[in-house]
Amino acid sequence: MLLTLRLTRHFRLAACALAAALLAACGGGGDGDGGPARPPVEPQPVNQDVPAADYPDSARLTLYQQLNTVRLGAGAGAARQNVRLDRAAANHLDYLRINGVSAGHGEQPGLQGFTGSTPGARVTAAGYAWSFVSEDLAWGSAFTPMQCLDLLLSSVYHLASLLAEQVDMGVAFGLAGGVNGCVFNFGVPRGGAPQRPASSVVKAYPYPGQRGVATTFVPATESPNPMPDVGGRGVGQPVFVSMRAQGASDGAGYTVSAFTLRDATGAAVASRLIADSATTGPDVTADPVEPGLRPGEVFLVPLSPLAAGSTYTASFSGSNGSVPYTATWQFTTR
Repeated sequence: MLLTLRLTRHFRLAACALAAALLAACGGGGDGDGGPARPPVEPQPVNQDVPAADYPDSARLTLYQQLNTVRLGAGAGAARQNVRLDRAAANHLDYLRINGVSAGHGEQPGLQGFTGSTPGARVTAAGYAWSFVSEDLAWGSAFTPMQCLDLLLSSVYHLASLLAEQVDMGVAFGLAGGVNGCVFNFGVPRGGAPQRPASSVVKAYPYPGQRGVATTFVPATESPNPMPDVGGRGVGQPVFVSMRAQGASDGAGYTVSAFTLRDATGAAVASRLIADSATTGPDVTADPVEPGLRPGEVFLVPLSPLAAGSTYTASFSGSNGSVPYTATWQFTTR
């Protein structure tokens, strides 16, 4: 069965924000303020291993290790610690602590702790020369490191950002505006190559065999809201797939043939597809207002929270030009 895709509105540089009473997160990316444009570099295979991180505190080490566990399970590859990105993340967390977490990604010149108006400017100020940079952050009352990461993974745009083609990672965690907050900075170094799975490999989250998966996502906490029509109620944990063929065929034209989620009884879970407008097919429609995801990135969002302690089966098939993508896998909720 062919499926209809719905495009969601999103900032052009993938900058986004989550907000709730005492809980919020933001993510963003772009390559517009890192210096002169450079010729694209052919992507490298994903990193299966990186040098051990050197964090003096358990909070940052936990965030770094757990996110890399997710990235490896999802097929995105591990990101290596970069002390300059650590410094940029810590500087922005200090700015938010001093001036209030409502500042999100931006910083205002003249305010205490200012190091740059954009994530790109801040990592440049910290000495990181880059061709791509992104930033994700979250905060909440009595927030633990794992709650921070959990919130970011239970989303649409932020989840795509955390599993993108970054090579380097920096992490900060601590007080921000009277609550606990965390900041992730990611980058591909200037002249370096992004990491990308091999042709026909499906990058997916929740990843095959994953346990302890969250059951619920509240779309109203993500801005731009990927599902504004559901109001403030919760839906299920989004299921993410990324089709990324290597080399000249990348971006040749993405087609989704089928994407389904079934519960432990084998019954299909009522869900909604969310994808970039360039991800097309014979029966695919998309709102042309503004792309919310990169080509080849597809989400299936259950319309109700998933059942606790239950195993689900996801099945996906599609293609990028002549490169086929097919995968069936299972995950279990907490």
